[in-house]
Amino acid sequence: MIVAAVLILIVLLAGLAVWKIGNRPRIHKVSLSDLSKFVEALFRRGYDQGFMVIQDPASERFVQLSKYVTPDSTIGLRCDFPKAKWSAPYYPRVEKELSEREMPFSVFETKMAKGVTEFLVIDLKSQPEAATELVRLIFKKVFGFPANHVVNIHFSNISV
Repeated sequence: MIVAAVLILIVLLAGLAVWKIGNRPRIHKVSLSDLSKFVEALFRRGYDQGFMVIQDPASERFVQLSKYVTPDSTIGLRCDFPKAKWSAPYYPRVEKELSEREMPFSVFETKMAKGVTEFLVIDLKSQPEAATELVRLIFKKVFGFPANHVVNIHFSNISV
């Protein structure tokens, strides 16, 4: 009886360990020059409100892209660049780069996100190429990284 209970406990703990390891977000290490296939994956395989985070592994700097599906089944991508403590020095530079390139954007003020006062919202519509170029623009021109800088990418709410 005790042996059976110990065996059940071991199996449950092993199952929990496998489940935890399997549910960890998978991080892809990618050069900015190879970014397009990952953005395309979000566009093609992401669910509504699925997103990807492209982050510099050595700092807090990141860019997030999310996918949306409208009620009429239009698919699009958007980037919401936050005005937070870490991003405050970059925020006006992102705004300037968008304006210089005549890329439409809006400002969304919020009190919902802790430490974030507003977002630059860039609707990239059904153009994954434009989303890729925007991420590269922010990493290269605003953050100052080289074109082949390696970033960490992880997805949420995307099909396998």
